[in-house]
Amino acid sequence: MVVRHELSAIQKALGRRKIGKCTKLIEILPYAAGDPNPCQDDNRNFVAHAGLLADHTELCPHGDDYKIKIEEATMKCLQK
Repeated sequence: MVVRHELSAIQKALGRRKIGKCTKLIEILPYAAGDPNPCQDDNRNFVAHAGLLADHTELCPHGDDYKIKIEEATMKCLQK
């Protein structure tokens, strides 16, 4: 459910704004806040945004669609 909500928010944002290059989510989503340390003991932000943290996730054009690029910093959180 959380992932669906995040992806829906991204889709709505892209309906209002097209991007031509890889762009961090913090530049696309109006409510996004930066989180320089995603792997904290209290990782509610990580969980609340399905791991798609605005500082560590990019959306990149891919043909007539987009791909989500997640930085290694975020992937390390999944191993905790």
